[in-house]
Amino acid sequence: DARGHMYVVEMNDYPNGPPGGRIKLLQGIRGHGKIDRVTVFADGLPFPDGVFPWRKGILVTAAPNIWYLEDTDGDGRADLKKVLFTGFHEGNPQHRVNGLVWGLDNWVYACNGDSGGVVRAPDRPNQPAIEIRGRDFRFRPDTLQVEAIAGQSQYGHTFDAWGRRYFCNNRIHIRFAPIAERYLRRAPDLVVANTVVNIAEYGPVGAKVFPLTQPQERFNDYTHTGYFTSACSVHIYLGDLLPQQYQGCAYTCEPVHNLIHRCRIVPRGSIFAAQRVEENCEFFASRDPWCRPVYISTGPDGALYVADFYRAVVEHPQWIPPEVQKRLNLRAGDDRGRIYRIVPQDFASWQYHNLQQASSEQLLQELARPNVWRRNTAQRLLYERQDKSVIPALEMLARSHNDPQTRLRALYVLDGLQALTEDIIAAALQHPEAGLRENALQLAEPRIAQSPLLQERVLSLVRDQDPRIRFQLSLTCLLYTSDAADE
Repeated sequence: DARGHMYVVEMNDYPNGPPGGRIKLLQGIRGHGKIDRVTVFADGLPFPDGVFPWRKGILVTAAPNIWYLEDTDGDGRADLKKVLFTGFHEGNPQHRVNGLVWGLDNWVYACNGDSGGVVRAPDRPNQPAIEIRGRDFRFRPDTLQVEAIAGQSQYGHTFDAWGRRYFCNNRIHIRFAPIAERYLRRAPDLVVANTVVNIAEYGPVGAKVFPLTQPQERFNDYTHTGYFTSACSVHIYLGDLLPQQYQGCAYTCEPVHNLIHRCRIVPRGSIFAAQRVEENCEFFASRDPWCRPVYISTGPDGALYVADFYRAVVEHPQWIPPEVQKRLNLRAGDDRGRIYRIVPQDFASWQYHNLQQASSEQLLQELARPNVWRRNTAQRLLYERQDKSVIPALEMLARSHNDPQTRLRALYVLDGLQALTEDIIAAALQHPEAGLRENALQLAEPRIAQSPLLQERVLSLVRDQDPRIRFQLSLTCLLYTSDAADE
C-alpha cells in the first residue's frame, strides 16, 4: 500500500475448504527483505485470491463478494468489514473473481475468473445488477459504479504504459481486446466474431515452455506437458530497477511447469504481437517441483515480486480421478509459501517512502517517477483525496511537461477531479507521442458532441500516420455519431 506495507493472500483452504483463507499484513519491510512484524489482518475468508489497497484499508476478492477491510484501531487486524459488491459465482476456486488492478482511468479493474455472476452493490439497491458472463469488469469503490468490459481472464491481467489491457487464460499466456465494451454497446448491429486476440506469434494457444523439472504425473490436460497449460498473472514490468532489456516485457506465470515466461510486445498495425525473448529457456524456472509461481507485481522499489503458492499438487480434485486422490495428499504445502523479490545482482537496499503521508503537491512529483507503482499510487491517492487545490499545477503538467507519461497521468488525475478542460485535451490530441493522442481521443469522447474545438481536432487525425490512432479514431467517432443520432 502507500505506506510500503505488504498484504499477502493465503488461500490455505485450497482445494476443498472449509473456508479458511486469510490476509497477512507484513510491516517494516527493509531493503534486505526482512520483516519487522507479521499479523493476520483478516481470516475466515472463502478462497480469497486478490487484494488491492484502497483508502485506509484494502479490497479483497473472495467470491461471492468483494470486501473492503480496514484496521481502525491500529492493532494490525481488520475490524471494519464491508461488502462492496456481491453476486459473483463461487464454483471452483481456480475460477473465481480476482485480479484487482488500478487503471489509468481511475477505475479498479478485475478478472471474471471464468465463473461469471450477476454483480450488484448492496448499498445501491436501485442500481441495476450487471451480468459479467464471458467478460471482465471494472468498478469504482467510492461511487460503487460497476461495468462489464470486453475480454475474459481466468486469473490476472495487466496494463501497458498507455493503459492498454492484456490478460491470459490457462493455455493462452497473453491476449488483447482491441475493441472496448462501450463501443460494442453503441453498435448492437455490428457483427464481431471475437473481441479478443491471442497475440503470441510463436504459439497463440499452448505455446511451448522449457521447464527445469522432470515431467510430473498429470490428470488434466496431460497431453500438454511442455506447453502452457496453467497461464496466470500476466504482468508488464514498468519499473525502474531492472535493466532496460527487462522493461516493458510481459511476464506470465506457469505454475504446473514451475516457471515464469517472458515475451516482448510489439505493434502490428492497429493491434500488437508478442515475441519470445528467451530461446529454449525461461526467464524464471525452478528445479523444485513444488515451486508454483502464481502472481507477479512491481513493488515500491521497482523490483519484481513473485508469489509462490508452493504446493505438491496444484491441480484441483475436480480433474483428478477418485482412485488417484486416495494416494495423494492434496493439501501438502498448505502451511507454506514464498515471496521472491527479483532484483539486479548489485542491489543492496532501498528506503520505502510513505506516500500516505505525502502532501498532494509532493504526490504530483511522484506522477513523473519512472516506477509504475509510484505513479499508480500517487494517482490513486490524488483521486481518493479529491484535493482541488492542485488543479492549476496539474494543468501545467498536462500542458507542458517534457515527459509524455507525466502528461498522461496529469490528464487522468484532472479527469478524476472533474477538472479536465477541452483545451487541454485538444492540446494532447496534437502531441507527437501516439500513446498520448490515443488516450486524448478516449478522454474526448464524453465531451466531443458539445465541443466544436474537439470535433475539429479529432477529425484532423483521420490521416494520422499511426494505424493505432486511426483505429481509435474510428471507435471514437462511432460514439460521437451515435450521440449525435440520439440528439
